[in-house]
Amino acid sequence: MSTATTLLRAKSPENGGLLLSEHLLHVADAAEAIAKGRKDLGLDPGLARLGGLFHDIGKAHPEFQRRLTAPRNPLERSFRHELTSLFFLPLVPQAQWESLFDMIVAHHKSLYRDPRGKGLYDFLDMGENFEKTHLDAPSKRWEEWAPQALVVLEEVGIQAKSISRAEALTAFDWCIQRTEQLIENPQLGWSPWKGLLVAADHLASALLAQTPGALPRLFRPADLSPFEPVDKTDSLYPLSQKETADEGKPHTLVTAPTGAGKTNYLLRRCRGRVFYTLPFQASINAMWRRLTEALTGQDVDVRLLHGSSRVVAYRATEEEKALQDKVGAALKVLTPHQLMGIVFATRNYESLLLDLQGADVILDEIHTYGALTQAILFRLVEVLHGIGCRVHVGTATMPTALYEQVLALLGGPATTRITTLTEAELDTYDRHTVHKLPDWEATRPVLTAQLQAGRKVLVVRNRVKDAQQLYNQLQEDYPDTPKMLLHSRYRRLDRADLEGQLKEVFDEQPGPCVVVATQVVEVSLDISFDCMLTDTAPIDALVQRFGRVNRRRLPAAERRLHP
Repeated sequence: MSTATTLLRAKSPENGGLLLSEHLLHVADAAEAIAKGRKDLGLDPGLARLGGLFHDIGKAHPEFQRRLTAPRNPLERSFRHELTSLFFLPLVPQAQWESLFDMIVAHHKSLYRDPRGKGLYDFLDMGENFEKTHLDAPSKRWEEWAPQALVVLEEVGIQAKSISRAEALTAFDWCIQRTEQLIENPQLGWSPWKGLLVAADHLASALLAQTPGALPRLFRPADLSPFEPVDKTDSLYPLSQKETADEGKPHTLVTAPTGAGKTNYLLRRCRGRVFYTLPFQASINAMWRRLTEALTGQDVDVRLLHGSSRVVAYRATEEEKALQDKVGAALKVLTPHQLMGIVFATRNYESLLLDLQGADVILDEIHTYGALTQAILFRLVEVLHGIGCRVHVGTATMPTALYEQVLALLGGPATTRITTLTEAELDTYDRHTVHKLPDWEATRPVLTAQLQAGRKVLVVRNRVKDAQQLYNQLQEDYPDTPKMLLHSRYRRLDRADLEGQLKEVFDEQPGPCVVVATQVVEVSLDISFDCMLTDTAPIDALVQRFGRVNRRRLPAAERRLHP
């Protein structure tokens, strides 16, 4: 390794001091793997690799290297290393410049109207002298520092040659013309090449030396056969009997009660990589655990993504945590809000579009969102439809107006497999009896009788304080009965642990127990109790709470209705 290579860094000492040559190779490997994974989009892996090798070569500029170790000075004029990388385009045929330009120029900042005014065209508007600030440096001219950069490029596999000042400036002028062309013709749309490079850069920067080990699994779909019914004639789960073949209908709209097998049906309708959206963190966490368990033994990425996902997955390896928001998962469980960047064209939306194109997207429990979120969801469905996604919508109940609007967005019955249960099948879902009591004191004999009968009891209070007080009282009254308190004021890590225990211990193990909770149990946790004692609440909240009782289907002879 030459002196030039060992001296030039891509990261500051505080951020690991990664060598520039190492970073370029990591990103090039990732870019090539992503292009191979998205070969259906016509992305050339060799060209993608070139983009990775060139994207940050501008970091060899003396000014960038100085700033890596110098104290930050907010008054200094901005230096954009990616713009300096463009001076090295003469090393490749001009036929490749357009794709390389897309990968290099905006992998950190927008071309135009960047929020902080740091895009290429923003600098032009401010009268930037690029020859003075990005070609030359105060300490060295182009002719003095460029040879070091060329050594780095040679060591990562580029056949380098000397680039004259005139050649470098001519290439940069071409880039300015290309920028003007893009600004004047917005109909050219988004750039898959930019999405690819940004995705590769983020992945390599997160994984560093672990990058090569993570690449073989990118864009590898899961085998979803574990979700196929063992017995397709089983009337216990009516959706197991429903057809899932496409027959020219790539999209899905399924309406069925809890316990009918909606999750398995929706997954059986998928043909490739899957984005599974749910409205609440608790239900997302539970679904991620369920899918991870079902796909055990498959060498595929099943990822979790929401605001607290790193907390929920705290037992995962650092590599698994780093990959959560990156491209290429076989199956990703998330909120629809994580996909809305493609609606608003927010930062790095190109990478999200690259990841989503042609995938299966499940929108589960779509009826639970408020009016504003639903409006955005409608637009999201339109965009997903436009980029070739198969969209699958599942719900237990949906207002007619919402149902018709969703169906229209999916293209109507001509492109959508509409699945419902028959009246006879729905009649088998009567699973609750409801009793009204005058006050909480009247619940005591009911609770005692249920626990003595060996049943699992869920108690729901509307206020955290009430839940805490009742739990403390039950600790005294039923000292030998397993109990849990669950509410929204726990720390994220503690709540994630409690939700795991609720599922693995209280839900799955036999014997009596009592769980005291607040509204947190309304959010589609896959748990099933024999009896519930609850405060009065709005009817929609009560319906959600009822869904935690007798949730799982049993053969008709074994069904029991409890208060």
